[in-house]
Amino acid sequence: MCDVMRRVGSRFWRAAFTSRLRCFLSLSLSLLSLCRQAVSIWSDGCIFWHLGNKEISMDDGWSWDDMLILGIE
Repeated sequence: MCDVMRRVGSRFWRAAFTSRLRCFLSLSLSLLSLCRQAVSIWSDGCIFWHLGNKEISMDDGWSWDDMLILGIE
């Protein structure tokens, strides 16, 4: 009886650990993705800051999405 309970308990803890590990990895990947997006937005802002008053045109390789992100209308 004790052996059966030990095996069931072991499976339960292993499943609980695996579930927690999956949750942790999922949250870590989400946080990493969020940080990458924040760095991307920050670096776009820095590019705009360094450009100063230079007029940005589509000929410079900028897309409409880039201009919207930078707040250029």
